[in-house]
Amino acid sequence: MVPRVEEVKLPSTMPPPGDLRFPWIQAKWSFRKPGHWVIDESGRGHHALLPASGFTNDFFGLRWDGTQRLTVPDSDDFAPTGPFTLSLRLTLDEGRLTQPATLISRGDPNGSFAWALQLIPAGAARKVRFSISDADGKVASVEGLLLDGKSDQLSMYASFDPKTGALWIHKDCVTLGKVFTEVRPAKRLPADSKVQLIAGFRGVADELELQRGLMAPTGSRDTAATRASGSAKTDADAGQGGRWLMGISTDWFALSPTLSRSGRGRHWC
Repeated sequence: MVPRVEEVKLPSTMPPPGDLRFPWIQAKWSFRKPGHWVIDESGRGHHALLPASGFTNDFFGLRWDGTQRLTVPDSDDFAPTGPFTLSLRLTLDEGRLTQPATLISRGDPNGSFAWALQLIPAGAARKVRFSISDADGKVASVEGLLLDGKSDQLSMYASFDPKTGALWIHKDCVTLGKVFTEVRPAKRLPADSKVQLIAGFRGVADELELQRGLMAPTGSRDTAATRASGSAKTDADAGQGGRWLMGISTDWFALSPTLSRSGRGRHWC
């Protein structure tokens, strides 16, 4: 059953967009700041109005009980023309997962959608599934296994490279799953489509982010800046638990942007 959305009277007008400091960030929702809105810190103004119930404040963000969801209107910002990465920081509640929970999706994962990152029941365990769907409804997915019903802190990235068709998931710098597909995400969705955030999710939400570019394995820190592109490399390039770097074209930048002396941010695992 899809969680209902309890609309409330707006406490005020929507906050204005902020400064667009990092143009590759398409949206960045932080759950650590109390208020009526989950603020989009990208500067693009995709703020999400909190429901009247279904969550409580937590030191690391907002704790959700699985009965609610957040939505924001669809936008071209959520339809990158090139490679893109979803990044998130969450803590899952302990216990058996009985139905899928959406962490973030463009469109409805049970209907028309372009991409979706979900938690999926797997017996006593849980899986994370990253899916893309084209305009005809053809779907490609990659999955990764999580801990068996235990409280699990997730620092995770899901990436898609339309040039190679690579679709993969990383957790704590380790690849959970990777596939190659001919499917490409739909560019246009029905007019009433929404971007869904944490629908049916039980746990603490800290941050969700959509960026242009890829998480790609690198060699040593000294040689990473000389990589030719941000396209996907093989897992063997970095090794299990190797370093990963966010990159687009020939520029490298951080998932949590901090500019380096050269003007390019870098995020190291």
